[in-house]
Amino acid sequence: MSEGKGLVCEDICDWRSCQRRCPKAEIWSGLFKAGSEIHSLNRKRILDSAAIWLRDAIGLGGCAIKVLEGEEGPGSIAAQGMGEEDLKGFPPEAEERAVSQKNYVMFDLGGMPFLAVPITFKGRVLGVIYAHPRTKEFSSAALPIIGAMADCVGVALENERRYRIAVGNWHEAVKELWSKMDVWKSSKGSP
Repeated sequence: MSEGKGLVCEDICDWRSCQRRCPKAEIWSGLFKAGSEIHSLNRKRILDSAAIWLRDAIGLGGCAIKVLEGEEGPGSIAAQGMGEEDLKGFPPEAEERAVSQKNYVMFDLGGMPFLAVPITFKGRVLGVIYAHPRTKEFSSAALPIIGAMADCVGVALENERRYRIAVGNWHEAVKELWSKMDVWKSSKGSP
């Protein structure tokens, strides 16, 4: 295989040290860099960053990330190249299968292939990534990359959830401390 930009390594590619600058190495390197941006503690930023990166990095026609309602809080959606109306048009069984099987589901909608990939963390399904290609089919690299991004988003959402709990606990502790200080202040003034 001759070297040069645009050629995919035939062997197992270690993207961190790939000297060929092949698309595979560039995409995985980009995912690694995007991970640091995705791991903010702001749910909207997590979802928007992931959707934008997926759309741009692997050339998706559209991408939507839906967080399911539950103990993590209300559901939320971030979309790039797809609208909420598009999501309403998806067959509900696609999401149900992706969530129950904890595996990706491909489905066809109006002659265009779509993918539903569950976002999981330690066996819990937190949401679903929906994607469709710009062309009539996904590239061979798209599925593992979307799956890897789903894993990154799962960890980021769990971190954000834990952060919200920690901040809530901190606020409660401060509130309790202030209430005790008021008690002490009022008891010192009593005869």
